[in-house]
Amino acid sequence: SCSPVRTATEWQYRLVGGSETFLGRLEARSSANATWGTVCDDNFDANAAAVACRSVNQSFASAVASFRTVTAAEAGATGQPIVLDDLRCTGAEGTLDACTRAATSNCGHSEDVWLGCIIPTAAANASAYEYRLSNVEREGRGRLE
Repeated sequence: SCSPVRTATEWQYRLVGGSETFLGRLEARSSANATWGTVCDDNFDANAAAVACRSVNQSFASAVASFRTVTAAEAGATGQPIVLDDLRCTGAEGTLDACTRAATSNCGHSEDVWLGCIIPTAAANASAYEYRLSNVEREGRGRLE
């Protein structure tokens, strides 16, 4: 049996600027020869974040995805293209380019996506632990014990 071969025309994804390999500004390019660009946060939601984690690395398929808009220091360079905008994903897509998206972007780099793909690990003997929230203030705030 043969395994699939990636071609130069397939979309590629990466995370840039994070302190860990699973964290950073989300970047994409339409082929191996294309310029890396950023992804805009317009309509970017939890479904898109889950698909983005799979897009970056298949080993992130079971990751808990978190996302936010970049800070000024994390934003893409002024001349860098914004290659994906208005993503609408169901969450079932294999990669972000399979999601519905705008043909052109109306974003600036202050709207770039910062993505985290955390793979959960089961705590040893998790059932042996009990947790409670004490000194509860308003809106569910308190100390976890």
